[in-house]
Amino acid sequence: AKIPFYAEVQNVLADIQFGRRNYRNAIDHYDKVLEYGFLDGASDNRLRIRRGTSYYKIGDYASAEKDIERAMRGNPKSTDAMILLSATRIKMGKFSDAMKVLQKANAASPDNPEIQYQIGSIYYRENDPRYIAAYDRLFSLVGGKNKYPSRYRKVFILLAKHHQGNGNNGRTLAILRTLDDRSQTYETRLLSARAHYGLKEYDNAIDQ
Repeated sequence: AKIPFYAEVQNVLADIQFGRRNYRNAIDHYDKVLEYGFLDGASDNRLRIRRGTSYYKIGDYASAEKDIERAMRGNPKSTDAMILLSATRIKMGKFSDAMKVLQKANAASPDNPEIQYQIGSIYYRENDPRYIAAYDRLFSLVGGKNKYPSRYRKVFILLAKHHQGNGNNGRTLAILRTLDDRSQTYETRLLSARAHYGLKEYDNAIDQ
């Protein structure tokens, strides 16, 4: 660390700090790699994505956007870069710009759940009912898995609430059954009870 121009070691240190989630320290090391290293295009792109992710994690979204845009000029078809760029722009309130990136990402990778999550999140923020279709797509992609990211739970509860309100009780229960006991709340229990009642499953409704 005391030899700033030793780019190879700075790169190792940067990745260690990144893995430990010490993002500010990682940024310091990535800065030195980019300043002193002799990098080919692929290596430069990788480092900028890593440093951009680090900036994103510490809330410096303008710097993150700059790094990711630079990386995408080298690899414009990178789905990971597009997802990170759209997430950054969402944090910056640039919803229109984020959606343009997500549409490209969705065309390249329509089965990527994170893309559906971000699309739905933008629509929901803008009170656009198309968020339902995006969240339904997200549930179709990950709802059958044993585990999915915890941030998806909130949108699945919103989705279940929508379907229960429209009388889609079977769909409501299918969504709510993916929540573990620790994720169940007063609201989800009540939604389940209403859905069971709507299906005339009165004993189950009473249990809920």
